Amino acid sequence: MSALCRLPLLEIAIILLLSISQAHCWMLHPSCTDDPLMRDVITKGINSAMTMAGNAATELNKPDGSLDPNVKDLGTYLFGNTDNTRLAGVFLGRVANGFGQQDEYVNDHSWANMLIFCNTDHWEPAYRTINMVGAPPVQERKPGMLSSGKHVIEIEESELKQCSGTLASAAAFVVNTGRLLGSTQSYMQICPWYLRKINASPYQGTWAVKRWNIFVTASRGVVQTLLGSRTAMDAAARLDHTLVHEFTHANLVVPKCIKQNCDRDTMPITVSVTGGSLDIASGWIPKLSDFKAYFWPNCVAKANNQGWDNGVYNADNLAYAALGVQQIKNGNRVEKSGALTAIASAKARALQFLGLGAN
Repeated sequence: MSALCRLPLLEIAIILLLSISQAHCWMLHPSCTDDPLMRDVITKGINSAMTMAGNAATELNKPDGSLDPNVKDLGTYLFGNTDNTRLAGVFLGRVANGFGQQDEYVNDHSWANMLIFCNTDHWEPAYRTINMVGAPPVQERKPGMLSSGKHVIEIEESELKQCSGTLASAAAFVVNTGRLLGSTQSYMQICPWYLRKINASPYQGTWAVKRWNIFVTASRGVVQTLLGSRTAMDAAARLDHTLVHEFTHANLVVPKCIKQNCDRDTMPITVSVTGGSLDIASGWIPKLSDFKAYFWPNCVAKANNQGWDNGVYNADNLAYAALGVQQIKNGNRVEKSGALTAIASAKARALQFLGLGAN
């Protein structure tokens, strides 16, 4: 376990200024470890997510001469051009390198770059202190806000309803604190309904599937069960894909204003003051099946957008890049439509070229 991860924020900031290497970690709250089966599934999912992100970072950043043509096409589908594809590789590399360690939860003051919760019991109404001259301080409820006081973080009450309400649709969300790239703490809430579905599925993560078409013939993705048929890439998006998506939201990954000045007039209001990838949902139609930040077809539609609306800043685009590279490594080509087709072996391609093999 990493001792550096447990130091208070100020001490860590000082150490990082004095050190070339940085140690970052993720940590499971007891709500994720009380059930050993859940703990093992989540841990396996995170490890798989880190492997996917690391492999994608390596492949997306290869020089043109050695870039796999299938990976190049994948980058074009999701990010539009080579520069954005390589930038996506940088972001995914920050996921793999920035969260490569797990640390142990000791108490409610334990520190990690990403602290992960698996139930919503820790959220309570948020209050603020009102100081008036000549009167004792008054605690006033913050309208529409919830707080996890032990960890000093706040969210909008509506966000939690998407995670735990009767019509819950969110699989997870991330909240960042602080302003310094690399020195902030992020919190991931994995939604209980999603964990229940994942734990009940024989296809918890991509590691459980040997052939891509089993997703289409035998199983639908957890959210896709609600939405109906989706592409093969949508159906292949399991727990590890979700975790890549959420880890890209962390402050360590996408610094604020990486390509432009911090001009509020040119930035979407959803850009966190602490950085992190976005859920670019501009133009969504208000029904669950049409959220534009998610799912393969919507991600492909962002590839040629300009500025902050490009897919390189959208969390699901980054997650699909990691998933796509994994599929390519497994021998499956990703089509722009979201279909997955077998990549012919070199021998099979040669036979086809000579007219001696099946088309």
